Amino acid sequence: MFNKVKVENLPTYIRKIESLFPEFTAPAKIRVSDVNTYYRESFWGYALFHSWSGAIHMALSKNGKFSKNDYFRQAEEVEESINNLPEKPQRVLEIGCGRGFNIAYLASRFPDIEFIGVDINDINIQSAKNRVSTLNNASIVNDDFHGLESFEDTTFGLVFAVESLCHANSMNSALRSIGRVLTAGGKLVVFDAFRDATVAGDALAQKAVVYTERAMAVPEFRKIDSFVNSAQRAGLSLDYTQDRSAEIMPNLIRLSDLAKAFFKSPVIAKIILGTLPRGLVTNAVAGLLMAVTVQLGVHQYGKLVFSKA
Repeated sequence: MFNKVKVENLPTYIRKIESLFPEFTAPAKIRVSDVNTYYRESFWGYALFHSWSGAIHMALSKNGKFSKNDYFRQAEEVEESINNLPEKPQRVLEIGCGRGFNIAYLASRFPDIEFIGVDINDINIQSAKNRVSTLNNASIVNDDFHGLESFEDTTFGLVFAVESLCHANSMNSALRSIGRVLTAGGKLVVFDAFRDATVAGDALAQKAVVYTERAMAVPEFRKIDSFVNSAQRAGLSLDYTQDRSAEIMPNLIRLSDLAKAFFKSPVIAKIILGTLPRGLVTNAVAGLLMAVTVQLGVHQYGKLVFSKA
C-alpha cells in the first residue's frame, strides 16, 4: 500500500503549493492566536474529511488498512497504561483534549477515576463539554498547558497528550508544568510527530517539513532527543519510546488522496481558496506532503512514556 506514496513527485507538490500558497515561501512565526484560528477554521473540515466522531488525531492502523476504529488506539493504550500502574490514579489529565474524543472513551471505561481535559480553543472546548456532558467523572477546563494554572502540584497520577504538545511555543514550560502536576510515580504518555535531524541536508525535504508544520499551525516538530531532554529537565525520566510511523501511513495516504483532488485543478483550487477559510484549506498542504515526509523519514510519529520520580 505504501507504494502509493510517490516520493519522486515531491518537486511537483512543492511547486503547486508555492503557486497557490505563496505566503508559505516567507518565514513565519506560529503564535497561540494562530493555533486558535487554525482549529476554529478547521472545525468542520476535521469533521467532514477526518473523523465525524470527533477525533482530530491520526489513526493507528496495525494491518496496513485504515479503519475509523483505529482512532481509538491512542486512548486504548492510555487505558493500558492506567491498568498497569501499581495503584489506580484518582485523577487523569489530557493535555490539549480537542473535542473530547479520548476523554469520553476513557471516562466511560473508568467510572471511578476523574478525567479532566484542558484546551484553549473555545470551539473545541464547547464540543468537548457537549461530548462528556453525560459523564459524571469527566470535565473540560480552559487552561494553557504551558502553565496549567488551574491545578495544584502533584494532582494527577497520569497525564497524556495526543498530538497537542507539538503546538507548544516553549516545550520546557509545557513539560515543567506537566511534571509539576504529576504525582510521584505518575506517568506521562505522549503521542506526537517529531523531526529527524537528517532533514537539514536536503533543501526540498526541508521545504516539505516546514510547509507541513506550518499548514497545521505547528511552530516546529521537535527532535525526539530534544523532547526527551526537556522532559528530563522537568523531572521526568524516559521509560521507552516507540516509532509508530508505519501505523499512521494508511491514514496519511487517505488524506493525501483527498489533498491531490484539491490540487488537481488550480482554477477550482483558487475558487475554494476564495470561498473557504484559509486555515481550513491549508490542511490540504499537510495532507499532500506528510505521507511523503514520513515515507522519507524526515517526520516520524512516536509514542513516548515517562515517569516522575
